[in-house]
Amino acid sequence: MPWIKQGVTRRTLVCIAGAMFLLLIKSFSAEEKRLTVYLPQTNFQVPVTENAAHEYVRLLDLLEHFGDVNLKAEKFSIKLKLAGVEGQFVDGAQRAHIGRATIQADAPFRIADGNVLAPVSVLDQLLGTYIKKPVELHASGRRMFVDGAAAIFVADLKRSESSTLQLKFPLAVNPTISTEGGRVRLTFSHEPVVFYSNAIAYQDKLISQLTFSEQNGTAQLDITGTAPLMASFSDGGRGIAIAAVPAPQKATATAASPTPPPVTGTAPAAGVTPAPAGPGATPVGTVPAAPTSPAPAANGARFFVMIDAAHGGDEPGAKFTEQTMEKDVVLILAHRLRAELQSHGVNSVMLRSSDQTLSTEQRAVAANTQRADLYITIHATLAGKGVRVYTAMQSSAAPLQSGPFLPWSSAQSPFVGRSRNLAAAVATEIGGKGLSASNLGAAVAPLNNIAAPALALEVGPRGLGGGVDSLEKATYQNLIAQAVATAIANQRAKPGELP
Repeated sequence: MPWIKQGVTRRTLVCIAGAMFLLLIKSFSAEEKRLTVYLPQTNFQVPVTENAAHEYVRLLDLLEHFGDVNLKAEKFSIKLKLAGVEGQFVDGAQRAHIGRATIQADAPFRIADGNVLAPVSVLDQLLGTYIKKPVELHASGRRMFVDGAAAIFVADLKRSESSTLQLKFPLAVNPTISTEGGRVRLTFSHEPVVFYSNAIAYQDKLISQLTFSEQNGTAQLDITGTAPLMASFSDGGRGIAIAAVPAPQKATATAASPTPPPVTGTAPAAGVTPAPAGPGATPVGTVPAAPTSPAPAANGARFFVMIDAAHGGDEPGAKFTEQTMEKDVVLILAHRLRAELQSHGVNSVMLRSSDQTLSTEQRAVAANTQRADLYITIHATLAGKGVRVYTAMQSSAAPLQSGPFLPWSSAQSPFVGRSRNLAAAVATEIGGKGLSASNLGAAVAPLNNIAAPALALEVGPRGLGGGVDSLEKATYQNLIAQAVATAIANQRAKPGELP
């Protein structure tokens, strides 16, 4: 070999080859950045690149999944047209114009190789403006959900001598599962699963903590315990049970008790377990009494607002046109409110994020069992104008309790004062946007049954005689969402109002 003749030993060659092999392995193992986009029936991924500490996606790679895209390149700009909506992007500009909308980004748009590089942070606004559907972006985890595709799962701890954590999903899942002693890790690469909290601590002999995270287009769920854990599937992949690994000396396993079916569309359980049947069970027609003053959050669990888009599924609400129902209008508005709350650093949960049928009782049960810190239900109407903010028509006198439980029909009583204070603040903020707003008491279900501050918003057209077009205008809905989110953030800053 020529290199050996030139003084390079075989040992040196082996070292060089080993170093090259390690570099090769490293290059293959380095995970490429990607964004996963979830639709109600499918999902896809697009590559993510980085420029000047900002993450970008080739916009054409995203839009082409939603129809034929027409691209027209000019000297320093590109026009992209999808389904009759045209957007113009200028190299180096932080604003883009799509139809009549202007999108403000936190980083400049780039033109490279005849394509638009769009900042990841505004992809939800860009795509939502093009396709006219709600889009929810989890930028830090590079996951985006289109048209209510996000699937909230429920975590329900069944306490016993050997507890079981029941995970219930609204769709069949097939995560990668790994176990190591007292930890089980579930990695969801294709399913649009979401959870409202980063971590929940359980005061349980077996199950210690549940942690949810999102990174590089995937979701990851870690459950830790005080003994070796295992995962088992049920209900055609819609359920996963986390339990202790059976002790070797036991020849047979005791059959698990049947689990009640999940409430469709409810938010995930925050460590709250329904009382068992039999002695000591929750009395019929009662709800566990929530603390009237906020308790310290367990292991980082955070304040969250439960947003309830009224109606849904088989119950469409008001029929505005042949194509437009109340249930659809309020769902879009609920998504806008969630985005505004997020911009104020306030966490929220969508009670329904798609077209689901839920009874008023199911909605109240979801809010109470998940210990929502604030509940807001949203309705829409063509009658009158502006926004009416309702609170329960209920006395603030303390209701008679059955032990630690509140009567179902008057669960709102301890919270009426804070509900009314918040309603007044919301009406004031809406009025400050130049919109009509009123603050009223009304028998709007399920306000009486909510064991937390609770409001109902009824959104009418911007002006008298306005039609459904007025209700659906993004600028109008955004003003309302901004006002409500600002009022909530301000009330949280006042002692004794919101946790």
